[in-house]
Amino acid sequence: MRLAQRMQQPEDTGTPKRRSRRFFLRGLGTLLPTLVTLYLLYVVVMWVYNLVGRHISKGIYWLTSLICASFFNVDFDNILSPKHWELYVGWWLALAVVVVAVYIFGRLVGTWIGRGLWRVTERTVTGMPVIRKVYPHVKQVTDFMLADKRKFQLEASRVVAVEYPRKGIWSLGLVTGGGMRAIRDRAGEDVITVFIPSSPTPFTGYTIVVNKREAVEVPITFDEALRYTISGGVLTPQNQTPKADAALAGGAAPLPGVGQDHERTSRPEETAK
Repeated sequence: MRLAQRMQQPEDTGTPKRRSRRFFLRGLGTLLPTLVTLYLLYVVVMWVYNLVGRHISKGIYWLTSLICASFFNVDFDNILSPKHWELYVGWWLALAVVVVAVYIFGRLVGTWIGRGLWRVTERTVTGMPVIRKVYPHVKQVTDFMLADKRKFQLEASRVVAVEYPRKGIWSLGLVTGGGMRAIRDRAGEDVITVFIPSSPTPFTGYTIVVNKREAVEVPITFDEALRYTISGGVLTPQNQTPKADAALAGGAAPLPGVGQDHERTSRPEETAK
């Protein structure tokens, strides 16, 4: 009954100006993510084409013209001009060649000989004065973004909350592995390494080592944690919102093997009567 009453109630309330503004913002919020994604994809594709694809397209056109003139005695320019070739054929063909070349290169590097040759190439490149300052950092970022999840067993799928940068302030972090042996020996207990991503660029942040018992595991996925960080806390996972079920809203569960000593034992002192 209540549902039927709600459906019968008009959604649009307020002045026409407010309704128009609300509908416009609703449409903008719906279309903007798709438009931004398509624009970024277009920028990347055009960058690859201008860097590599354009030269490949010209080379294919020259080779096709040479074959037509040598074997068929046909002027390929009369069939398809260079401008139309680049617009209708060369653009897509060049991108296809780039994709196939990258795939073949990946298969080559996956072999034992290919890995050995690539290690030698990397050592040579990193030995150059300027490149050795930039290449290792770029390689770490690309390895992190493009690594195979089946082989790259990064514990970042475990999202935790730690009190950082001080007690009482909770920060969302990603478990990247165990702590260093020297720190573990000094602490006298298990420690973990946690990456605290910054907002709105989660690829920068802070790497800290904390006691394992002081980290609280948050039942959300890696992608949800990144969306939460990038949006500045606006995009909260559904199972962590105040309207979530009582079972999910009961808070985060501690890490496996975590003792109960993480709970706060300090209580306000009772006032003497």
